[in-house]
Amino acid sequence: MTAHPPAQSPERLHGLDALRGGALLLGVVLHASLSFFPQQIWIVGDDSTSVGAAMVFFPIHLFRMTAFFLIAGLFAHMMLSRLGWLGFARDRAVRITGPLLAFWLPVMAGIVTALVWNAHVQGLVVPGATPPPPPTYDWTNIPLTHLWFLYVLTLFCLAALILRAPFAALDRNGSWGRVVDR
Repeated sequence: MTAHPPAQSPERLHGLDALRGGALLLGVVLHASLSFFPQQIWIVGDDSTSVGAAMVFFPIHLFRMTAFFLIAGLFAHMMLSRLGWLGFARDRAVRITGPLLAFWLPVMAGIVTALVWNAHVQGLVVPGATPPPPPTYDWTNIPLTHLWFLYVLTLFCLAALILRAPFAALDRNGSWGRVVDR
């Protein structure tokens, strides 16, 4: 009987784990600052406003999302190399597109509930008044709310899978790929 060596799990990139954790904590600061904006752009607004809240929000948001997509791209590249295109597609469908589809309705219901509750608290709902017409949605304008990044990641993964074959054909000996991998 031939003994097979145990499958090695990929080496953890602890620095990127720390960066991801820091970005997650910055997300708490970012979302907490929204209710203090001078102009109400969030579901609820605090009576105390701060220009500093807006000044904190935008740099954090730009850094976080840029770092997030760069890290996601690096991990996707590593995964595509390890799993191949079919394994990559299957994994991304389960881990990115699956949660987008599973959680969109509960997230949307929660946001609509918060909007309606806030409208009642603010006295914006007039009993007996004609309500505004409901919005019309199609595939081009579905409100993704907090899950927008999963949609963008899904598009990036699809683009990677579609562009993989043409780039592989152009780089038959792998020299360009080795330069990019450095």
